[in-house]
Amino acid sequence: MNFEKDIKEKIKSDDSLFDFETPEIGKKLKGKIVQKDENGLILSVGLKNDAWLPANQLGENLQSVKTGEVLEVEIIKINKDKIIVSRKKVLEKRSIEMIKDSFENRRVLSGEIKHVVTNKNKQQVGMMVDLKGRFLFMPRSLYEKNPPRNLDVLIGRNIKFLVKELKENDAIVSRIDYLEEKRSKNFLQFVSQNPIGSTITTKIKRFLVQKNRPFAMILNSNNGVNLFLHRSEATWGEGNLKDSFKEGQELEVKIIKVDQEKMQIETSYNMTKENPWHSPELEKENWLNATIGNKTKTGLFVSLQNGIQGFVHETEMPQQFSKKKGERTKARIIRIDKDNQKLSLSLISKEESRKPRGETFGDKIEGGQTLSDLLKDFE
Repeated sequence: MNFEKDIKEKIKSDDSLFDFETPEIGKKLKGKIVQKDENGLILSVGLKNDAWLPANQLGENLQSVKTGEVLEVEIIKINKDKIIVSRKKVLEKRSIEMIKDSFENRRVLSGEIKHVVTNKNKQQVGMMVDLKGRFLFMPRSLYEKNPPRNLDVLIGRNIKFLVKELKENDAIVSRIDYLEEKRSKNFLQFVSQNPIGSTITTKIKRFLVQKNRPFAMILNSNNGVNLFLHRSEATWGEGNLKDSFKEGQELEVKIIKVDQEKMQIETSYNMTKENPWHSPELEKENWLNATIGNKTKTGLFVSLQNGIQGFVHETEMPQQFSKKKGERTKARIIRIDKDNQKLSLSLISKEESRKPRGETFGDKIEGGQTLSDLLKDFE
């Protein structure tokens, strides 16, 4: 007992030793940054002597920490007059716990892409993501469905991800799994708040094209859920969707179908508007305001103000017609089929349409004779 007493007295009287219980290697402490330079940090850890945290034991960028900040550290070495601590070891142990938690409970993690991994053929096969000082491998295919051709452009980017495979203290991580889980949660939340029959405001994200012709649109909701709008539910005619809609345009649509398994939502723009085919304006021989649309080999499409699109045959166009796509004109209804929603239009008057096209009194018909010459026989 006297020996132990002598040791305690010696510790109290010796300025080179600590005035508290002697710390042990591996013990965790909390220290406040009191000084900082390019080599590392000096921390006040509640002992008689301050602790030294070398820059290579910080585990993060030295510029990211500031004087006065409190850090949790671990003792890695004890000298006679100072202790050396590591922040890196604390972060690494914490990252192991986070990795296991992410794998078992699908907890989302975030980290910075530090560098690209190449194979022996110098092909970029993935990247290393920094999670609290621990580097985790993310294969190229698990970043997104269509990753950049050159993965170097991703270096320095902070991303969210999930642990896909766990191997002891190592892991393979996936951003795609995170995106899919996020999409699923957003979808379920959206459907619960917007059942079939709901009317919502969306924006046109992009057109879906088949054989150089748009057949549908992808719409984007406020919480990022994509919606589908087919041409048959977007317009009342046969014209080009791009004549009536533009990317980024805001649209009010009604939800008409939900597929939970495929996470698909179908919408209708037409159902939010009155059916223009019931309009009293749609009567034969009426003249309506129209906009020139796409031209074909036999005529052109025009869009009416009420959203209906009709077709003008080349025989119902003025000779030397020069108006271009997007320009305004007047169109006359010559045939209407409301049941099948088809409309034939003319850009000339009823009287003009009766005149033989290409045959005027000065035109030569055959044998060098004009129509005037032939008519002389009947005088």
